[in-house]
Order: sequence, then structure tokens, then C-alpha cells
Amino acid sequence: MKKIVILIILLIAFFVTGYSNSKSGPDWKKLSPFTAVSFEGETVSVEYEVTDCELASIEGITSSALVKVAKKRF
Repeated sequence: MKKIVILIILLIAFFVTGYSNSKSGPDWKKLSPFTAVSFEGETVSVEYEVTDCELASIEGITSSALVKVAKKRF
């Protein structure tokens, strides 16, 4: 279940950032700088350049809102 929600969060980020309209395909390094993503409840944790951080938002959408939408939809 965790992997599905993580995938959904990344897909939402993909479409929110507008990379889905790129003619040459997305630049994955610009799309997601995270080397790992995990979550517990409404809290999303990411690894960025070997540093673990709590994800606050993506493109102005809070991580708790992303998790809430993913849970409601899937």
C-alpha cells in the first residue's frame, strides 16, 4: 500500500509541474531530486543528497494534502 501511495504522489507531482507536456520527455532530475521517499500517516519523508527531510510541499501543495487526495482516490 505504501508503494502505491508514493507512486501516486510522484505522479501528481509529475502532472502538477507540467512535465507531462514536454515534447522531448521529462528531465527526471528536475522532476524529482529525491533519492528516496517514504511516509507514515500524513507525514512524507524524503532523502535529498543523503539528508533525510520531511517534505512540506510540492509546487505549493502540502504533503498532507497530497497524501489525503491519494488515499481518497485510491
